[in-house]
Amino acid sequence: MGNKGQTWNGVCEPPRLTCLAQWTTMGSWFGGGVWRDRRTLAVNLGAGTGFHCGPIKPEHPIDARPDITFTEMTTRFGGEDEGVLYERLERDGWHRQGPFGKDVRLSGNQYRVAHEGDSGWLRQSKSLPDIRLYYRGYFSGKERSFEFTIPEHPDVLTPEVEWATIDNCNNLLVARKGCIERWSSEDIQLGVPAHSIDLSRFSPP
Repeated sequence: MGNKGQTWNGVCEPPRLTCLAQWTTMGSWFGGGVWRDRRTLAVNLGAGTGFHCGPIKPEHPIDARPDITFTEMTTRFGGEDEGVLYERLERDGWHRQGPFGKDVRLSGNQYRVAHEGDSGWLRQSKSLPDIRLYYRGYFSGKERSFEFTIPEHPDVLTPEVEWATIDNCNNLLVARKGCIERWSSEDIQLGVPAHSIDLSRFSPP
Protein backbone atom coordinates (compact mmCIF):
# COMPACT_ATOMS: atom_id res chain seq x y z
CA MET A 1 0.00 0.00 0.00
CA GLY A 2 1.32 3.42 -0.91
CA ASN A 3 1.41 6.62 1.10
CA LYS A 4 -1.97 7.77 -0.31
CA GLY A 5 -3.77 4.48 0.20
CA GLN A 6 -3.18 3.14 -3.31
CA THR A 7 -2.84 -0.66 -3.39
CA TRP A 8 -1.26 -3.05 -5.84
CA ASN A 9 -0.16 -6.64 -6.28
CA GLY A 10 3.50 -6.85 -7.21
CA VAL A 11 6.22 -9.36 -8.03
CA CYS A 12 9.86 -8.71 -7.23
CA GLU A 13 13.03 -10.76 -7.45
CA PRO A 14 15.07 -10.74 -4.21
CA PRO A 15 17.15 -9.03 -3.08
CA ARG A 16 15.52 -6.21 -5.09
CA LEU A 17 12.18 -4.85 -3.86
CA THR A 18 11.38 -3.04 -7.11
CA CYS A 19 8.40 -4.65 -8.84
CA LEU A 20 9.12 -6.59 -12.02
CA ALA A 21 5.38 -6.51 -12.70
CA GLN A 22 2.40 -5.08 -10.85
CA TRP A 23 -1.40 -4.94 -10.93
CA THR A 24 -3.73 -2.39 -9.35
CA THR A 25 -6.02 -3.88 -6.69
CA MET A 26 -9.21 -2.64 -5.04
CA GLY A 27 -7.89 -2.46 -1.47
CA SER A 28 -6.73 -5.23 0.83
CA TRP A 29 -9.47 -7.77 0.05
CA PHE A 30 -7.53 -9.53 -2.69
CA GLY A 31 -3.90 -9.97 -3.56
CA GLY A 32 -1.07 -12.42 -3.67
CA GLY A 33 -1.15 -15.43 -5.91
CA VAL A 34 0.15 -18.93 -6.43
CA TRP A 35 3.05 -20.18 -8.50
CA ARG A 36 1.47 -23.09 -10.42
CA ASP A 37 4.96 -24.11 -11.48
CA ARG A 38 8.36 -22.43 -11.85
CA ARG A 39 7.22 -20.45 -14.91
CA THR A 40 3.52 -19.74 -14.25
CA LEU A 41 2.16 -17.27 -11.69
CA ALA A 42 -1.60 -17.12 -11.05
CA VAL A 43 -2.39 -13.63 -9.69
CA ASN A 44 -5.31 -13.10 -7.29
CA LEU A 45 -7.40 -10.21 -8.65
CA GLY A 46 -10.84 -11.29 -7.45
CA ALA A 47 -12.03 -13.18 -10.54
CA GLY A 48 -15.54 -14.58 -10.16
CA THR A 49 -16.27 -12.65 -6.96
CA GLY A 50 -18.00 -9.56 -8.33
CA PHE A 51 -15.00 -7.42 -7.36
CA HIS A 52 -12.83 -8.03 -10.41
CA CYS A 53 -9.82 -5.71 -10.39
CA GLY A 54 -8.75 -5.54 -14.00
CA PRO A 55 -6.79 -7.17 -16.80
CA ILE A 56 -4.13 -9.73 -16.13
CA LYS A 57 -1.55 -7.99 -18.31
CA PRO A 58 0.94 -6.43 -15.88
CA GLU A 59 0.97 -2.68 -15.53
CA HIS A 60 4.31 -0.89 -15.90
CA PRO A 61 6.58 -3.93 -16.18
CA ILE A 62 10.01 -2.66 -15.25
CA ASP A 63 12.03 -5.71 -16.20
CA ALA A 64 10.26 -7.90 -18.76
CA ARG A 65 10.44 -11.63 -18.10
CA PRO A 66 9.24 -13.40 -21.26
CA ASP A 67 9.93 -16.76 -19.60
CA ILE A 68 7.15 -16.20 -17.03
CA THR A 69 3.45 -16.52 -17.83
CA PHE A 70 0.96 -14.52 -15.77
CA THR A 71 -2.59 -15.87 -15.46
CA GLU A 72 -5.56 -14.76 -13.40
CA MET A 73 -6.25 -17.01 -10.46
CA THR A 74 -9.64 -18.70 -10.41
CA THR A 75 -10.36 -21.11 -7.58
CA ARG A 76 -13.23 -23.05 -6.06
CA PHE A 77 -12.10 -21.86 -2.62
CA GLY A 78 -13.18 -18.22 -2.93
CA GLY A 79 -11.35 -15.15 -4.06
CA GLU A 80 -9.73 -13.72 -0.96
CA ASP A 81 -7.18 -15.23 1.44
CA GLU A 82 -8.53 -18.77 1.45
CA GLY A 83 -8.33 -18.98 -2.31
CA VAL A 84 -4.60 -18.33 -2.26
CA LEU A 85 -3.85 -20.45 0.80
CA TYR A 86 -5.88 -23.53 -0.13
CA GLU A 87 -4.63 -23.52 -3.72
CA ARG A 88 -1.09 -23.50 -2.35
CA LEU A 89 -1.88 -26.36 0.04
CA GLU A 90 -3.10 -28.47 -2.88
CA ARG A 91 -0.02 -27.61 -4.93
CA ASP A 92 2.22 -28.67 -2.05
CA GLY A 93 0.59 -32.08 -1.57
CA TRP A 94 -2.18 -31.50 0.97
CA HIS A 95 -5.47 -33.32 0.24
CA ARG A 96 -8.91 -32.09 1.24
CA GLN A 97 -10.74 -34.65 3.41
CA GLY A 98 -14.36 -33.51 3.19
CA PRO A 99 -16.76 -30.60 3.90
CA PHE A 100 -15.40 -27.28 5.12
CA GLY A 101 -17.91 -26.83 7.94
CA LYS A 102 -19.46 -23.50 8.93
CA ASP A 103 -18.63 -20.22 10.70
CA VAL A 104 -20.34 -19.34 13.99
CA ARG A 105 -20.13 -15.73 15.21
CA LEU A 106 -19.16 -15.50 18.89
CA SER A 107 -20.58 -12.89 21.24
CA GLY A 108 -18.56 -9.92 22.43
CA ASN A 109 -17.28 -6.57 21.19
CA GLN A 110 -14.41 -8.01 19.19
CA TYR A 111 -14.94 -9.77 15.88
CA ARG A 112 -14.58 -13.49 16.58
CA VAL A 113 -15.79 -16.37 14.45
CA ALA A 114 -15.41 -20.03 15.40
CA HIS A 115 -15.31 -22.51 12.55
CA GLU A 116 -17.07 -25.79 13.31
CA GLY A 117 -17.09 -29.13 11.54
CA ASP A 118 -14.02 -28.69 9.33
CA SER A 119 -12.97 -32.04 7.84
CA GLY A 120 -9.46 -30.72 7.38
CA TRP A 121 -6.53 -31.45 5.10
CA LEU A 122 -4.18 -34.43 5.04
CA ARG A 123 -0.46 -34.36 4.18
CA GLN A 124 1.29 -37.64 3.60
CA SER A 125 4.96 -38.28 2.89
CA LYS A 126 7.37 -41.16 2.36
CA SER A 127 8.69 -41.53 5.89
CA LEU A 128 6.80 -39.12 8.17
CA PRO A 129 3.48 -39.92 9.86
CA ASP A 130 0.32 -38.30 8.47
CA ILE A 131 -0.19 -34.62 9.31
CA ARG A 132 -3.66 -33.08 9.56
CA LEU A 133 -4.62 -29.41 9.32
CA TYR A 134 -7.91 -27.82 10.42
CA TYR A 135 -9.28 -24.28 10.14
CA ARG A 136 -10.56 -23.17 13.57
CA GLY A 137 -11.83 -19.64 12.95
CA TYR A 138 -11.07 -15.92 12.81
CA PHE A 139 -10.25 -14.06 16.01
CA SER A 140 -9.41 -10.36 16.46
CA GLY A 141 -5.74 -9.91 17.25
CA LYS A 142 -4.87 -13.37 15.96
CA GLU A 143 -6.58 -13.39 12.56
CA ARG A 144 -7.24 -16.82 11.02
CA SER A 145 -6.36 -19.73 13.28
CA PHE A 146 -5.36 -23.25 12.26
CA GLU A 147 -4.70 -26.43 14.17
CA PHE A 148 -2.10 -29.03 13.16
CA THR A 149 -2.05 -32.57 14.51
CA ILE A 150 -0.18 -35.84 14.10
CA PRO A 151 -2.73 -38.33 15.48
CA GLU A 152 -0.03 -40.96 16.12
CA HIS A 153 2.09 -38.44 18.07
CA PRO A 154 -0.25 -35.86 19.67
CA ASP A 155 2.57 -34.25 21.71
CA VAL A 156 4.53 -33.09 18.64
CA LEU A 157 2.11 -30.55 17.11
CA THR A 158 0.57 -28.96 20.18
CA PRO A 159 -2.04 -26.12 20.14
CA GLU A 160 0.55 -23.29 20.14
CA VAL A 161 1.95 -24.40 16.75
CA GLU A 162 1.34 -21.62 14.24
CA TRP A 163 2.32 -23.48 11.07
CA ALA A 164 3.81 -26.77 9.94
CA THR A 165 4.95 -28.12 6.59
CA ILE A 166 7.25 -30.70 5.01
CA ASP A 167 10.42 -29.58 3.25
CA ASN A 168 12.04 -31.11 0.15
CA CYS A 169 14.28 -33.29 2.36
CA ASN A 170 11.19 -34.88 3.94
CA ASN A 171 11.61 -33.15 7.29
CA LEU A 172 8.80 -31.60 9.29
CA LEU A 173 9.25 -27.83 9.77
CA VAL A 174 7.30 -26.23 12.62
CA ALA A 175 6.76 -22.61 13.70
CA ARG A 176 6.00 -22.39 17.42
CA LYS A 177 6.28 -19.50 19.91
CA GLY A 178 8.87 -17.62 17.89
CA CYS A 179 10.94 -20.74 17.17
CA ILE A 180 11.50 -22.70 13.98
CA GLU A 181 11.94 -26.45 14.52
CA ARG A 182 13.08 -29.22 12.19
CA TRP A 183 11.88 -32.76 12.88
CA SER A 184 13.02 -35.95 11.16
CA SER A 185 10.98 -39.14 11.39
CA GLU A 186 13.32 -40.31 14.18
CA ASP A 187 12.83 -37.02 16.07
CA ILE A 188 9.06 -37.46 15.92
CA GLN A 189 9.39 -40.92 17.44
CA LEU A 190 11.53 -39.46 20.24
CA GLY A 191 9.28 -36.43 20.73
CA VAL A 192 12.12 -33.86 20.50
CA PRO A 193 13.31 -31.89 17.44
CA ALA A 194 16.97 -32.31 16.53
CA HIS A 195 17.26 -28.66 15.44
CA SER A 196 15.53 -25.50 16.71
CA ILE A 197 16.28 -21.79 16.48
CA ASP A 198 14.66 -19.16 18.67
CA LEU A 199 13.95 -16.05 16.56
CA SER A 200 12.19 -14.17 19.37
CA ARG A 201 15.55 -13.11 20.85
CA PHE A 202 16.36 -11.02 17.79
CA SER A 203 15.32 -7.38 17.56
CA PRO A 204 15.28 -4.99 14.57
CA PRO A 205 18.43 -2.87 14.13
